[in-house]
Amino acid sequence: MMCSDHWRWPYYPRLRKSQNLMGKPKDGQPVTVERISSPKLIAKEFADICAEARNLRFDKKRRLEFEKSANAPHLEGFDVCSQRRTGLVLVENCTAWLYLHRREGPFGKTKSAVSRLFQKLRLVDDEIHESSSSPIFLRDVEDLRKDISTVMKLFQHHVHTTKEPHVPV
Repeated sequence: MMCSDHWRWPYYPRLRKSQNLMGKPKDGQPVTVERISSPKLIAKEFADICAEARNLRFDKKRRLEFEKSANAPHLEGFDVCSQRRTGLVLVENCTAWLYLHRREGPFGKTKSAVSRLFQKLRLVDDEIHESSSSPIFLRDVEDLRKDISTVMKLFQHHVHTTKEPHVPV
């Protein structure tokens, strides 16, 4: 490949860059630089949980069915709707926090607490339509409340002990 402006061989990369900056055509074709950004990928184990929790939280049809079933007279004292909302927000945001801070320490206990909370949420979500008055369901709702408070306590502890980098405003 010969350069018409310079009678040297080969067409060095530095020379090519300077030719491109000047906008001179190469073999009669205008030179354009195409930059491809590298995709930022999130690990599948974190992305799946966040996406599923978000989809459950914003699925209007499923939410309305849940609220209709949760308004039964024997469930008035449990406030199942707000527990579901709180649990889904916690699962989504706490999983994202665990992903962002995955290299800062062992968060195995915290990750398992979030997974247990998500499993309990799905269980309550499925059971409310079938057997909302059974003692097993009421026990699961009470366990859901305990799991929510456990996750909140764990993350309050982690947030206060994890040093966030100071970003100047």
